[in-house]
Amino acid sequence: MDAKRKHTETGFTLLEMMTVLGIIFLLAAIATPVSLSWITEYRLKNAALDLFSNFQLARMRAIQSSREYGIVFHVRTGNYKLVNGGENRKFEAGDPSSDDVVEKTVSLSGYGGGVCYGFGGADKKATVGGGSFQAGDEISYRDDMAEFNSQGMSNRMGYVYLENSQKSAYAISTPTLAGVVNIKKWTGRNWQ
Repeated sequence: MDAKRKHTETGFTLLEMMTVLGIIFLLAAIATPVSLSWITEYRLKNAALDLFSNFQLARMRAIQSSREYGIVFHVRTGNYKLVNGGENRKFEAGDPSSDDVVEKTVSLSGYGGGVCYGFGGADKKATVGGGSFQAGDEISYRDDMAEFNSQGMSNRMGYVYLENSQKSAYAISTPTLAGVVNIKKWTGRNWQ
């Protein structure tokens, strides 16, 4: 009779299943903080690259349309606007009677990860000479506006600093009148 009852059972024991699930949960617990950190860094990089691209877009459109273009930064609201010079082709942001046209508004909070204007953990400016930061240095452009003329030259030189909740930072700038746009990342020791 025992010969007839003999049958092999396949599958996993409860102990084997619990061991495998324990390993999976342990790996997930280790990977989650690393993933969240990476996502926050990615969001800041994305915001910085978008701002860099919008600088390039303003410059390109200024040349194509023979019209002045600008980017107007608003620290309090955490956004910036891409603006063209309107019918008179002159960028007059700040003048209530101007005919400037807002083509695009970008909100930094839309990126998540605590992305906002700021210099993060950087202890010196991204300029050639460096120097320490003061309150309000998040944007060094005069009147918080970058501007390109119809030849693509920069009418205002300066820097815009972006940070995230982990105090990482990027600097986007037009450091010369030639209109060339630069982007730098704070490495913890210097800007690269």
